[in-house]
Amino acid sequence: MHIDAFDYTLPKDLIARHSVSPRDSARMLILHRETKLLEYNHVYDLAEYLRPGDLIILNNTKVFKARLYIEHKDKAIEIFFLRPDVKAKTEWHVLLGHGKKIMPAMLLLFQTER
Repeated sequence: MHIDAFDYTLPKDLIARHSVSPRDSARMLILHRETKLLEYNHVYDLAEYLRPGDLIILNNTKVFKARLYIEHKDKAIEIFFLRPDVKAKTEWHVLLGHGKKIMPAMLLLFQTER
């Protein structure tokens, strides 16, 4: 699988800026597998779509601003921070976008101003 498969353009007007209140009034996208049709509804209607034996997986992750753009050899590189390295507290696992000249396992050092 190529990482480029995860790169897509998402229109700004489709990105939520704030949590909806009440939370169950959030929009929900439903794919009808038999017909491949898409339908929009709300989370409070979820029970209408569940059948015995269905599995619900909850995602309780938090989103944080984890994108950084740097210039390297006259090329813009997008760095998306995934998670800190558990062994080395000052290192992170990242995804690099548009950085064709960056080699796997290449070490990029950043220094912050104090």
